[in-house]
Amino acid sequence: MTFRSLGRPTSLALALGLALGGTAALLSTSASGPAAGATRARALGWPSALATSVDTPSGSWATVAMGHLRQRLNTFWQLLYRPSASSDWSNQVKATATATNGGLVLAAAGQTFAVGVRPSLLLRFSPLITTTNAGATWADGLLDEGLAAHPNALAIDPAGSALAVGNGSSSGNVLDSAGSLARWRTLVSLASLGSTRLGRACRPHAITAVGFLGTEPEVGLACSTPGDVGLALLRGGRWTPAAPVLPASASHGTVSVLGIEPEAVGTAVVLGVVGPQDHERRLLVSWTHNGSSWRTSPPLRLATNAEPVSYGLAGGSDLFVLVRMRDGSKRAYLDGAASASWRPLPPPPADTVTLAEGPRGSLDALGVAGTMLRIAILTPSAATWDETQTLHVPIELGSSSP
Repeated sequence: MTFRSLGRPTSLALALGLALGGTAALLSTSASGPAAGATRARALGWPSALATSVDTPSGSWATVAMGHLRQRLNTFWQLLYRPSASSDWSNQVKATATATNGGLVLAAAGQTFAVGVRPSLLLRFSPLITTTNAGATWADGLLDEGLAAHPNALAIDPAGSALAVGNGSSSGNVLDSAGSLARWRTLVSLASLGSTRLGRACRPHAITAVGFLGTEPEVGLACSTPGDVGLALLRGGRWTPAAPVLPASASHGTVSVLGIEPEAVGTAVVLGVVGPQDHERRLLVSWTHNGSSWRTSPPLRLATNAEPVSYGLAGGSDLFVLVRMRDGSKRAYLDGAASASWRPLPPPPADTVTLAEGPRGSLDALGVAGTMLRIAILTPSAATWDETQTLHVPIELGSSSP
């Protein structure tokens, strides 16, 4: 892969001087690293859930944290790929050409797949890479202020436009790039959204997700007003409310838009609701093809101290949620627009950190133990997960210096 000049020669040289996947020394820590990002995400009542997967026609991509996960300097996020004609996953993190301690953010639209590297340590901005041929070649870009710690902080559309939630402030702002990931401009700020009709009702305190409904930008918010869903659509040059109505059982809690997932036609929106009593939490998914009519799942009520650790698309229109229970075990659920109801899956292996679409309608569970990646598969008719692959990921532990 060849990197072109992006107008930031000093910073880009620093980024390229860092290790491929973190194998060269990093020189200091930064407040914009993963710990700060996770703190901001948890302030919304939800974990950042950066471990996730996306599907493209050529195959599935995923990102997981590996190494010594209790040590920030020895945590490295890996980029993984499974071709659609294969059942085997491979490590592709060298394509990022920079250290990955801060996390990776994934986005896809059709054959186009994009990866953003979150700021960490001395890396104060976000290198970006895109491919349209399953990683055979990559194009590069740069986001000066860095990506926020949200799984849908980056979005692309088939026409080549992109959106990003910037990390320049505690609440974030939305930037857009039309055709070139090296040139960005501010599309809208949290203050500007707060002055709209939607903002005055929702009283947003953070921008949490971006996406596209066709070619129209969508922005997800964390609201302060109970029962209000903060989802704004840029239509006709104006930001307009475009959100589902919550079912009565979830209408008294505060709502955060946790994710905006692209569908073949329309989008799926992941909503997290924190209730007024005992901070009870619920998850919902809503689907739309036009931003005005919605189909919404019943709430998935989480057990006390249980939390979602990953969510994403699987099998086209289905959305998976992986939940960690109090005892450390995992539970997994699927929801789809066709049924709009949660379907529990057989419990995945305890080390599972995310799910991904597998071959021939199956699901893959990606498990992590240090530098070992374990893949288990659940076929459509199976009652248990079967381990199919073990992959040692070469990580030079200790290569990041404080």
